[in-house]
Amino acid sequence: IYAEYDKEIQKRANQYEPGEQSLEAFLLEYGKAIDLPSPAEDTDIKEVEKHFDISLPNSLIAFYKTMGSFNGYSSAQDFWPRIYGCSELLKYLTADKSYERLHSTGLPDGIRHTWENDRAEMIRGEGMSEQQYDDLSQNYKFLGYLAYADGPEEHIYFTFNKDHKFCLFYWHQDNDYRGLKPFVIYDGDFSELIKNCMEAYFHVREIEIDDGDEYVDCYPPDIVKLLAKKFS
Repeated sequence: IYAEYDKEIQKRANQYEPGEQSLEAFLLEYGKAIDLPSPAEDTDIKEVEKHFDISLPNSLIAFYKTMGSFNGYSSAQDFWPRIYGCSELLKYLTADKSYERLHSTGLPDGIRHTWENDRAEMIRGEGMSEQQYDDLSQNYKFLGYLAYADGPEEHIYFTFNKDHKFCLFYWHQDNDYRGLKPFVIYDGDFSELIKNCMEAYFHVREIEIDDGDEYVDCYPPDIVKLLAKKFS
């Protein structure tokens, strides 16, 4: 059954073309539950920018000023983007509890934060080398992630770089962290990127196998295939 699933995934990846609708229009059509947006104030945006150490992309600022954050899930209730708002970032960056603290806005610490700071691989000099930690932290700033509801074993991570391009990383707990590199580098609108990620999910979920009686859940690696094709 999984061999047939893999064939169907590849077929759909080849056929996938993103729609023209905006993120807001997409959510009206497909989103069954999403937290109401809480737009950020200019003062919060400026304060958060200090922690990023580099200037924010214009479309990210526009996202903060309109939606503010993103914490919703699909109609299937098993796959959702989680983009931290400015107030959340500031809260986590100053949190007292160790499992809540976001130690920096760099990618390694962002990954740790999604695991309640329980991934030694992402600690500078303890797991990854100091050089790799510094390179990832300085060049890729953590914004949020795409999660799968069965557990935290794998996520797709949203980041941006100093060139104001949005970069997506995929990491599974069983993968070699030394090979972490972006599979998508996107020079476009941030809200459109979120919409394309959700749309790609809807394109592959509930794939029917030949006998018509059995379904296989969609997993993040399948989204990776679609996104890599879309942005390659």
